[in-house]
Amino acid sequence: MGQNHISLIELFAFHSNTPVLYKIDQSKQKWVIILKISYGERIGFSKCDFTTEVKSIDLIKWGSFLLNIRRCTLEKAMTIVHCKGLEWEDNKLLLVYNALLQLVQTQQLRMKVAVGTTGRDSFINTSNLQLTSSSQIRGRRYNLDNKSLFDETSAYYSIF
Repeated sequence: MGQNHISLIELFAFHSNTPVLYKIDQSKQKWVIILKISYGERIGFSKCDFTTEVKSIDLIKWGSFLLNIRRCTLEKAMTIVHCKGLEWEDNKLLLVYNALLQLVQTQQLRMKVAVGTTGRDSFINTSNLQLTSSSQIRGRRYNLDNKSLFDETSAYYSIF
């Protein structure tokens, strides 16, 4: 029987060995973060890149914003992202939003959206959303099975 809430949120951090196309300070470290959200038997993936001056990353601190959607339904998680997302850094907002959209892609939901200045609510049908394959994120192919992720990761964080 399928679960009707987010059952597991995982973050994987990798040092990026991708050549940088723009000039950045050599003291900065480039990281790739992959987010994996489990919802019943379905999984949504997303990826973000960022640079920092530290050589290691504290994923518990970095990923603490994800506690907001812990054990939520998809509809509630999307509502939280729309409401609280403005408080998050852009890369974090896009990371969680894209993973949730991937989950929504396979499930028809009625999502509440504000209409006009009157505050009346309307609903949009999310069943027609199109996303790329979960194994290809922003043009780069990743092997997203757990063994490969754990073999390559520099840091890992999970939220049940």
